[in-house]
Amino acid sequence: MKPDLPKFDKWSAMLVEDMTDRDIIVIGEAMLDCYLVGYSNGVSPESNIPIVTLTDSEQTLSGATDVAVKLKRLGAKVVTFFSVVGDDWQGELIWQTLDECGIITKYLLTHPNRQTLTRQTVMAESESLVRFDSGSTDNIDSGTELILIEQLEQCFANCDAVILCDFGCGIVTPKVKEVVAKLQKYLPHVQVVNSPSA
Repeated sequence: MKPDLPKFDKWSAMLVEDMTDRDIIVIGEAMLDCYLVGYSNGVSPESNIPIVTLTDSEQTLSGATDVAVKLKRLGAKVVTFFSVVGDDWQGELIWQTLDECGIITKYLLTHPNRQTLTRQTVMAESESLVRFDSGSTDNIDSGTELILIEQLEQCFANCDAVILCDFGCGIVTPKVKEVVAKLQKYLPHVQVVNSPSA
């Protein structure tokens, strides 16, 4: 049976409230969007595909990481991020960027057998030509899931809200949802908000 969690429509209501005294947990997929920017340089005669000469690149946080940063910028007192990334440069960049934004990352786990979720988009003259998605999308293993849940249980009582950002890539597992639902039952002061895809 699915755990009884609130729907996403409460998210917008929460955003209009005063964030200055809020202690918020965000749990979900850590994602990195990479943009390879350039200009069209014709079509390859051998393969008839567009040629793009790259002039710039940029990386931005997306997924649950983007939600965490936006909450902090809206004035939330404390934002704590729970997720799992790979032992790769994308994961390291996510760590670094979250730290710079004032997000608590002590519960962001690194797993050697996972690859950080990354979306690479090639753009020419502001037009998106193609996107490459990579990263682990299977459920986190039971050991990592247990660590994540234990850490969540330690923090739950002291927070005001928990945001579940489930993009279906293995972080917000059915067990995690079940535990969150049980915790809220015993600690009803904590508002739980479920994303559309959860």
